[in-house]
Amino acid sequence: SLPDLTLENETFRALVETTSAAVFVFQGTRLRYVNRATEQITGYSREELQTMNFYDLAPAGAKKAVRTWALAIQRGENVPTRGVFKINTRQGDERWVDISAGRIMLDGKPAGYGTAFDVTEQKRAEFLQDAVYRIAQAADHAQGLMDLYAALHQIIAEVMPAKNFYIALYDDQDDVLTFPYYVDEYDRPALRVKPGRGLTEYILRTGKALLCDLAVHRALEQQGEIELVGTPSPIWLGVPLIIENRTIGVMVVQDYN
Repeated sequence: SLPDLTLENETFRALVETTSAAVFVFQGTRLRYVNRATEQITGYSREELQTMNFYDLAPAGAKKAVRTWALAIQRGENVPTRGVFKINTRQGDERWVDISAGRIMLDGKPAGYGTAFDVTEQKRAEFLQDAVYRIAQAADHAQGLMDLYAALHQIIAEVMPAKNFYIALYDDQDDVLTFPYYVDEYDRPALRVKPGRGLTEYILRTGKALLCDLAVHRALEQQGEIELVGTPSPIWLGVPLIIENRTIGVMVVQDYN
């Protein structure tokens, strides 16, 4: 027979409130209990969570599947009891959680319980590893540089927001920058320009990747390292393109939102 849980049980609460795993109890579609770790992972307080349906945390396209899965567990149906799910936090971030669930009785009625671990960093590492592999494949199979640049853009856009993306190459003989691939919501590409004091040139000088937000941009301006070129973007990521220890260009992703 299934254990019949009472949420007010002091031993139960003492155990689950001190674990680093998220522990929650659901009955029907509602969350009846969540521990402190659940609050930390989701960003919601337990008071907020206990007014929500458990599937409210799932992305829009997955809510129906999560609801069906959890109800089937409560009915004792033969469904998987473990899965990796994406959730949306209160702050609007996406996180991945590895959830194990089971069936119990709560106050004499069927219910479900779950434990969850945040595996977001592991998932990101897997995505990045896959992206690197696909980039290597693209380099082997591209019909030309434009095909390769477009493939890079597509792959990177699956890992991070990359609507605005460009490749800048430096010709040290003529001392010019060219932009063979350039996709941007606001600025038009210049075909050939003399290097100035923008962020792109900063990457060329330093040979180091830079994630630049508005605060970093202001600090670099005050230090005389850069000047604003084009439309300002809250987030700008530049990665040097290096061949034989020589920086030949920069790959840039920026976000205006």
